Amino acid sequence: MGGPCWGSKGGFGGAGAGAGWGAGGGGGWGGGAACGGGSCWGSGGGGGWANGGGCAWGASAGGWGGPSMGMGKGGGSCWGQMMAMGGKGMKGYGGPSMAFSGFGGGGGGKDIYGPPSGGYSDASEPISSMKVVWVALRQASQITSEGFPPEAPALTYDKAHPLFSSAHSILQELVSDVSTDVQIVHDPDWEQFPEVAQALREAGAEENCLSVGTCPQEAKWAIGLGGGKIGRERAVKAALALSIAAGTERVEKLASQYSEFASLCMDAGILAARPARQSLGWKGGKDSGFGGAASTGKKKRNQQEAYGPPETAPEAAPTGEESPPSVTWLNVDTNSKLREAGFPTDGPAVSHEKAYAEAFKSAHHVLTELVGGDVAAAVQFTHDPDWVEFPEVGKAMKEAGAEENCFCVATYPAGGKWAVGIANGWKGRESASKLSLCLALANDEESFSNLCKQYPDFGRYLAIAGLVPNSEPKKKRKVEPKPKLAVAPPQAAVSSSEGLMANGVGFAFGAGVVKAGTTRGSPPTDTPLLVQLPSSKALKEPLSDLPREGLVVGSHGECRQDLYDSAEKVLSNLLGDPEADVHIFDDPNWEQFPEVAEALYGGNKDPAFKGPRSIEEQLMVAVCTPAGLWAAGFGAKYKSREQAAKVALAATLVMRSSDAGEVPDLSGIPPFEEFMKEVMKA
Repeated sequence: MGGPCWGSKGGFGGAGAGAGWGAGGGGGWGGGAACGGGSCWGSGGGGGWANGGGCAWGASAGGWGGPSMGMGKGGGSCWGQMMAMGGKGMKGYGGPSMAFSGFGGGGGGKDIYGPPSGGYSDASEPISSMKVVWVALRQASQITSEGFPPEAPALTYDKAHPLFSSAHSILQELVSDVSTDVQIVHDPDWEQFPEVAQALREAGAEENCLSVGTCPQEAKWAIGLGGGKIGRERAVKAALALSIAAGTERVEKLASQYSEFASLCMDAGILAARPARQSLGWKGGKDSGFGGAASTGKKKRNQQEAYGPPETAPEAAPTGEESPPSVTWLNVDTNSKLREAGFPTDGPAVSHEKAYAEAFKSAHHVLTELVGGDVAAAVQFTHDPDWVEFPEVGKAMKEAGAEENCFCVATYPAGGKWAVGIANGWKGRESASKLSLCLALANDEESFSNLCKQYPDFGRYLAIAGLVPNSEPKKKRKVEPKPKLAVAPPQAAVSSSEGLMANGVGFAFGAGVVKAGTTRGSPPTDTPLLVQLPSSKALKEPLSDLPREGLVVGSHGECRQDLYDSAEKVLSNLLGDPEADVHIFDDPNWEQFPEVAEALYGGNKDPAFKGPRSIEEQLMVAVCTPAGLWAAGFGAKYKSREQAAKVALAATLVMRSSDAGEVPDLSGIPPFEEFMKEVMKA
């Protein structure tokens, strides 16, 4: 343990044992475990008021916290955005976060940028670095012919990075109106902008579907890369914001408002991180003082004493285990294009993974053996990056929980089989579809077993996936099954007398609606929840003049997908123009609508948390201005919580219509009709 601070065994100090404002790994308002190694606000190991890392507000054996979770104001802690993503943190005494799956980290200090003493942390994981690729068009292009420069940045969409959820808002700060000032053209197959694809290759960017965004008023353009259309659009907006702001005074202002944009600018090299201060802390190693990284409880000799983070971030130890390949079996509708062509309703889907590159390389040779000749002549490959050619396959992928990405359908008419390959790039999709078709053709166990021996990488892939017995006497790896989401059991219900009043029309929810805040742990998903916003607090726009009660639904995108897919249809039946009448407000960090989040958790919400406890609890609010109603959804994915919020809003509108004497006909939408029975159940 580190040296004493303000004492050795008692008072304001203590190295590891004893009470006081110290202990842990160097002590003193920083480093590792402040506020006592064995006592004071907790027990069992450092904790409390930890501004650097370690455990805050207690420790493993007691107190208000958990081991190495850090709910304090700095590294390794919450007070940020979301799990393993880092975040803005609370401005205080924090340094950069540990690479730990707590909420946020990075903290915030007095500095605007730079790793030490807060600001926008570029430590190991809090806000992960983004690879910005700058491309230059070296041949004639329709882009340069329209007056745009040949250089532009390219960004690849990463759903785990907080930048992309803010991309639209950041870009809106730079232009008058994104919808009119910015043009985005999607080119998933590199057909419209081959010169951009060539420039990406020359710059060493990954082969991926691309979108080009242009802003004529600013004479700037940018590239977004990603498998899905929504992801590409977010990526191109973030890249275009970078392109417009670079080299102007606006970059400083935006960086001060959006920590994720500051991190992007530093990664792009247009904003320098401030160097670490070298002034001494109170006492202890580099893990002490105001800020610094989390204490390890040990101190090396001749360590430099300063505020800054460790010189190198700790790397995650290898697990020695391989993640199983992503293989999913799909079932398409009987009226699908594949079924009409004489193919069966079921087929496999395989995601391309670099970890199994050798297996995918051998897939062509295996498929050649299975089709008995020329693969190009026997098999048809149809690339469908935007789910236009085979929407029924995209639907089946969603229902089966497969990766939602660009896909390629491989069909083998002679064998009456089809299969799907999933990947961002064209080559990866086709390679994955070949391997997938091999699985579909595996109907002769003996010959297939021989192929696995002939192509060991292919056989190893199947063995790890659990599709064939593993011939190698390896130690079995324990694979934890993914927990299934289920509708919550009956809980404390809301009396039917509790209802909404909007625009002079009152209506009530039935007892089938679970009252939020009455259950422990996370709110149940895929079930209607009623929240009551506090009447004592003044609400911000757009909720200021709306009812204090609202319906909330959570979704992880794994259950009741038919229900969520029906929301748009219900809203179209109830409203003249849903796109104009319904406004969506995404609030993943509970910054815009904290009252809704608090009402959702009731008295069970831990007061130490200032945001969602996991990425599954990110919030979105849907408002129907003409009706004067609102509802909310929560979930890890933007699309999941958007669909959940629309389901909740649609249910609220149905209740309003029913109580006004106009009962909507839902007989043609069975999933939603069933959901309304839960909402209205007496």
